[in-house]
Amino acid sequence: MTKLKAVEYAVVKIPDILPLEESEVRTLCDQVLKSSNGNLDRIAEGFLDILGHSDLSFDFVIGFNNLLSVEEQKPEVEVQPKVSPAKEPKKPVYRERSTPSLPSEHLPKKHTNSSNSSQDKKHQKEKKTQKGQLLREIEQVSKFLEQETNPKDVQKFACNCQGNRHPLFEAAPNCLSCGKIICIREGLHLSSCSHCGQDFISLEERFKILQLLKQEKEELENGSARPPEPNEKQRAGKNKAGKSYKISTGIGTNLFTEQDKLFDLLERKKEREKKREQVLRTKEDEQKQEEQNKIVQEREARLDPELAQAQERLDKLLYFQDTSAERTKIIDNVSDFSMANDSNLWGTARERALMLKKQQRNLRKWQKLENERNGRRDKYVVSMDIGPNGKVTMKEVHKDRGGAVAHSDEDISDVSDEEDARDLKDIHALKDEIESDKRQKGSKLESNVWDYERDKKQFKRPVYIGKDTGDVSKSAKQQHDHSRKSRVQADGSDEHFWDKLV
Repeated sequence: MTKLKAVEYAVVKIPDILPLEESEVRTLCDQVLKSSNGNLDRIAEGFLDILGHSDLSFDFVIGFNNLLSVEEQKPEVEVQPKVSPAKEPKKPVYRERSTPSLPSEHLPKKHTNSSNSSQDKKHQKEKKTQKGQLLREIEQVSKFLEQETNPKDVQKFACNCQGNRHPLFEAAPNCLSCGKIICIREGLHLSSCSHCGQDFISLEERFKILQLLKQEKEELENGSARPPEPNEKQRAGKNKAGKSYKISTGIGTNLFTEQDKLFDLLERKKEREKKREQVLRTKEDEQKQEEQNKIVQEREARLDPELAQAQERLDKLLYFQDTSAERTKIIDNVSDFSMANDSNLWGTARERALMLKKQQRNLRKWQKLENERNGRRDKYVVSMDIGPNGKVTMKEVHKDRGGAVAHSDEDISDVSDEEDARDLKDIHALKDEIESDKRQKGSKLESNVWDYERDKKQFKRPVYIGKDTGDVSKSAKQQHDHSRKSRVQADGSDEHFWDKLV
């Protein structure tokens, strides 16, 4: 029991020295006791390494060791009193069993008020103790956050146990810059890493934490600390516990039928609630859709319809521009492998020359294969082997004939001889020239800009002839009439011609 008392003593005293929780204090005590193996000097050293060499820590270590030392003396003294009280508990046991059905069962109701008042007092005391403990913890944490490291403390409290000897510092278990694992001894006494000098908690985070601690302290002092809001599970539990249904039973009533009626009623209520939720959801969805439609309509009303059409057309043109290379590409393999003499009438001179080069190459390759089939070969490949006795053996190596047609202009494995290599070079040169011509044409088309002045010179301004508005128009009309020749043939011999004409 003394070990438990010592641990409880540590749970009370250590929070006054360091801001630790109850579980952390218990784990610290267990680790120190395991590492010391019952040696009081080692226990004192272990606690002083973590808590520091202050007056409070020395008083705590002395009290802790005194409680542990009592453990060895008490077992002999406590042996005798265990025998005498063995007879006493038998009497109240028989009394309880002898009167199970007496009306004295109702007597404890008289003492309920006194028991409730005592429980309230205990609850109030617990609240006060919790409040004081919370205020102490807040003060300790604020002091820890406000402290600054001295160079002497770095050498004194630096520890490289990697969390094996001392428990981890949960606020900052490792350094964010170098990754060093930080124990409680180094974390509680130092504000920066002993290896790289980086702060465990940045200044902004410290400032925010201090503000929150001040708010909590003010709430606790003023008594306005709100209890934590219950979770959904707790609310559901309270609601379930609060609801109760009664079934009236009497003479001539069947309990099962009453239960069935109650269950039917509950099912109907659930169905009504579900329907109500569905209706509310549908209304919310409809409202959201209406709001979205209004927003879209407002945007469309603001936009000019011609501008929207132009934007759509621009998007289409840009899409076709991105994908036009694949659509306009023509793969004409037949013209590459055809042996006919006709050339492409619609191609340029270089394109025709390229097609002729490809045809010549394929024709030459086909002729070589035909000659080899008929036994007429230009070149032979022979392998010569010289044995250890100086004997020479010569063998003809079968040549890989391949196909009759060169499938690719860029595949080097299709090259058979020097002439074929020359043809390939010529083909590549022609391809490069064709591509350069296409690029030049494209750049010219892109650089073409409509010149208004130059285009204006090509046309003459029209002259319009209207009604008689003045002397100028009359003179112009007379000149025009003189210039026009009469197309009527008049016969001078006929005397009455002009009269008939009039």
